[in-house]
Amino acid sequence: MQAITIAIGKTGVDFFARELVIKELVKILSGLTPPDRTISVPEFFYDSVIEATNIIINLTQGKLLDFSPQFQSISQQSNG
Repeated sequence: MQAITIAIGKTGVDFFARELVIKELVKILSGLTPPDRTISVPEFFYDSVIEATNIIINLTQGKLLDFSPQFQSISQQSNG
């Protein structure tokens, strides 16, 4: 099997991205949600007296409000 190298100009790269990549990428990004997270807070001290202990914050079922990804442009690095 022989390898083939093809050069694509900026217009071709933009077309390829817009028609084949961006639509699928925007669809995938639109469905993103923040991961669940548990945060343990260290004890609070005031005047050597423990004020609060065993504090745990659970962040679950997060949502990204007003998140609508949009394609603006694509650029190609000089090394391809």
